[in-house]
Amino acid sequence: VVSTQSTWARNQGGGHGVTKGHAAELCRVVGMSTQILENVLDPEDGVVLVQEVGPGSLAERAGIRVQDLIEKWNRKVVLSRSDWNEALETTHLGTVVRVGLLRQGIRKQVILTLPPSN
Repeated sequence: VVSTQSTWARNQGGGHGVTKGHAAELCRVVGMSTQILENVLDPEDGVVLVQEVGPGSLAERAGIRVQDLIEKWNRKVVLSRSDWNEALETTHLGTVVRVGLLRQGIRKQVILTLPPSN
């Protein structure tokens, strides 16, 4: 398994989806960092591992924990880096996101409420 970093961000253009160029800002807003664990034999196959959750963050309040695997983001299945990037890029500030997690073999769904854009 090869790992690479992934972060998110908010778009400066008020309420639009996130963009790769502003990844650090949304990561800070939500309070969560992730890592893509890729299948060495098939780079398009992998999982999103929650690496860090900030104390008191939106992620923590939603119930996301370190070592959770994100399987779905707003009902979109996340199986690869491109799935994860697409899911984040279509996420808007000020919306409610349903996050499907796998935690110690048990599937869970949590609700993450993103703050409105400034």
